[in-house]
Amino acid sequence: MQARGKSFLIARAGCFIALTAGLVSLLSGPGTSYGLWDYRTGISVLRWAAYGGVAAAALSLIGLIASLRIVIVKGFLWALLGVIVGGFPAGLMLHWKQVAESVPGIHDITTDTASPPEFVAILRFRKSDENSPAYGERKWPSGN
Repeated sequence: MQARGKSFLIARAGCFIALTAGLVSLLSGPGTSYGLWDYRTGISVLRWAAYGGVAAAALSLIGLIASLRIVIVKGFLWALLGVIVGGFPAGLMLHWKQVAESVPGIHDITTDTASPPEFVAILRFRKSDENSPAYGERKWPSGN
């Protein structure tokens, strides 16, 4: 196959993978909301869409460079679209990861730092012990 055809094929493949990753990332939230899967699966779907976006952006970048070298306009446009769309789920997941790491866990918040309230009523609804309801050893910040 000629170099021209290969670069066009690489660019289109990268764009196709990027579009697929973008669509999957957009469906992860509604799938959770409509009960098609639980939130852990939704987060996993989003994570794999981000991995697909990174792979698509890298493949599209290769196609972009190859199409510039051979001056193929169609390949350039497919590759550019693949880089942009592939970067979307990857950037989205990276942003949400940074936000999640910058705030306390949702079950680790209290207004009474001297004697945090114990969970009582909610314990009977818990199905697993993956996250302990007990407060961990923590140095609470002093109040003003």
